[in-house]
Amino acid sequence: MSKNGVTNIVIAGFPNHAGYPYHDLRLIVEVLSQVAADHGVPCTSMAFNVRDTFGVRPASYHLRLGEKARAPYIRAGEGDVLLGLEAGTATRCAAEVMGSHGTAIINTWQYHPPFLVQYPAVEELLVLLKGLLKRVIPVDLARLVKGVVADRKLAQGVMECIVLGAASGAKLLPFSAEDIERVLALLCESEQEQRLVAAFRLGSQITAA
Repeated sequence: MSKNGVTNIVIAGFPNHAGYPYHDLRLIVEVLSQVAADHGVPCTSMAFNVRDTFGVRPASYHLRLGEKARAPYIRAGEGDVLLGLEAGTATRCAAEVMGSHGTAIINTWQYHPPFLVQYPAVEELLVLLKGLLKRVIPVDLARLVKGVVADRKLAQGVMECIVLGAASGAKLLPFSAEDIERVLALLCESEQEQRLVAAFRLGSQITAA
């Protein structure tokens, strides 16, 4: 949490790309925003878009939670938590807005966007992140997703909930795990709810250990 009582969260990844893994960055924003609303906590968010062959879509979000959260934009050096579903985008976001006091949860799956010819190895990106942040938590999300659901067609939202759970287990969020699970149950259909809650709990176990 920042000195002014606001938790500044950056969510980064390649959004809803045609290949594996499926990313739905909005899910994390929607869940935390709803939990904040349930508790009467002010919340602001802002999407940062990219344009590619699939159109214009958000590649990262700024999410601010707390009584003094006003403007949605996180200023340079004020990011507290970085949820990196893709290491390259996460590293760029870390350099732009994260504070040296911040913590990052980073997906270690090596993902090469088809519209980029050269791309750094995740190991190189982790070294860069460790030089920018106080704490970096690597998580192999692609492997963990398979532990929740074997059919990747049903994996929508699972990766995001593992990251959300990891942040919760590491005590990076201002809400309880029970509050987040309650919102997941409200936002999702029963079958999907079971998968997403299982994913959230798996992520929590990883970082709480």
